[in-house]
Amino acid sequence: MAAADNGLPNEVIHSRISLMLAVNPLMVMGYSIFETPVLHHPELYHRLDLTSYPFEPPRWDASSAGFASAGAILLGLAAAARRMLRKPA
Repeated sequence: MAAADNGLPNEVIHSRISLMLAVNPLMVMGYSIFETPVLHHPELYHRLDLTSYPFEPPRWDASSAGFASAGAILLGLAAAARRMLRKPA
């Protein structure tokens, strides 16, 4: 973890971790559908040393926006690849 932060402030690291958790559909389902705090499960909580992490529960809006963006990018790449394959050489 120390090598990944490159001396960035804690706020930047916290926002990146929170964003990655917010777009993870398993985290969102665990919190919203099953009402299970996934990160506070004893197996993960102490093993990953999450006791000092100020965790914000994930929400569906960030998760759905992330997947919509990824889907649009993949569709654009597929359309571009299809166009390239159809052009005569």
